[in-house]
Amino acid sequence: MTPDELAARASIRVAIETYTSAGDRGALDELTSAFTADGRLELFGRVCIGRAAIADALGRVVDPRCTGPDRRPLGFLRHHLTSSKVDLDDDGRSARGWTYFLVLTPIGLDHGGVYVDRFVPDGDRWAIAERRIKVDWADPRSLVLASQVTGGWLPWGWATPSTTPATSVRRSAS
Repeated sequence: MTPDELAARASIRVAIETYTSAGDRGALDELTSAFTADGRLELFGRVCIGRAAIADALGRVVDPRCTGPDRRPLGFLRHHLTSSKVDLDDDGRSARGWTYFLVLTPIGLDHGGVYVDRFVPDGDRWAIAERRIKVDWADPRSLVLASQVTGGWLPWGWATPSTTPATSVRRSAS
């Protein structure tokens, strides 16, 4: 591995870590700084392009004061990154990454999945050009992803005609 490849990989890790740690602290400006200015985030079929759109989409989720589907405060989010693989493209102008994650909330293990990323050089650093969040599993009591578990509430207000309003989603106290 060349020194340039090592530097690229280190800078990509900084982007991955910035997104995660800033999101857990509700620091949206810092979180979106991990993306290029025209970065793309895809989650549950919704695509957000640009830092402002990404901040708008994630703002209600990463803010610990926001409420879940039952109107209780989420309290906290803690993303734990597990296995990660980054492949630099031969031309050195982009890289692909796969990083598995688990998310803890006040209920315990809330959900888990994988980030599928494309990174590009952005000035003197590497940044996320595209991130697709694939959720593989969610607890039925998920405070963040109730829409995927109950078929009802979408945490960012991405309502569709078939969704149930947040106030009508019920969960057991257990």
